[in-house]
Amino acid sequence: MEKLRIEWHKTFDEPGDGYLELITDVFFPCTVEKAKKVFHLAKRWCSDETLLELAEYFKTKISEIDELILEIKHKYPDTRVGSKEKKQCETDFKSLINRQKKYQRNLNILQDYIERK
Repeated sequence: MEKLRIEWHKTFDEPGDGYLELITDVFFPCTVEKAKKVFHLAKRWCSDETLLELAEYFKTKISEIDELILEIKHKYPDTRVGSKEKKQCETDFKSLINRQKKYQRNLNILQDYIERK
């Protein structure tokens, strides 16, 4: 999923038409506050298929990060103690773990919205 497009239409409680378009690779993972706002709009105005596609996007990103983490775990033991390469592995590992947690958090919030009726 390259973009998430949320379109809303004029109703009795919505004064006008409009849309919100998010570039998924840039916007996500996002904070809990932003996720709740976006997923609330998506739940209201997007199809179930779009929500499921977004959930699959998150799952794909999580698995891609898993693969990168495995590469670092494989490479790390072969690096020399105190070397720049070892420090870079440690930094990349921590960064990937944090990013993966954020994607997982976004996925959990989205799944809560999907399950609501």
